[in-house]
Amino acid sequence: MYPTAAARTEKALRERIAQKHPELHRSETRARADIQQAQQAQTARIEQQNLRYEPPARRGRRSRAAPVPFGGSVP
Repeated sequence: MYPTAAARTEKALRERIAQKHPELHRSETRARADIQQAQQAQTARIEQQNLRYEPPARRGRRSRAAPVPFGGSVP
């Protein structure tokens, strides 16, 4: 799959920033990695919570009285 024009432009800009401003590039790269790591940890926690969830046990059906028709009487 070939990168889109926007992706190529962003890659070129990142390379230029890395060359002209190496400290800025390092801090941006570090921040992106930290965000990705936090998102992965959150996803793992959510998956673990979903594995532990058990819905409540289903009870037997209870019979309900039939509704009384409006304005009518029960025979």
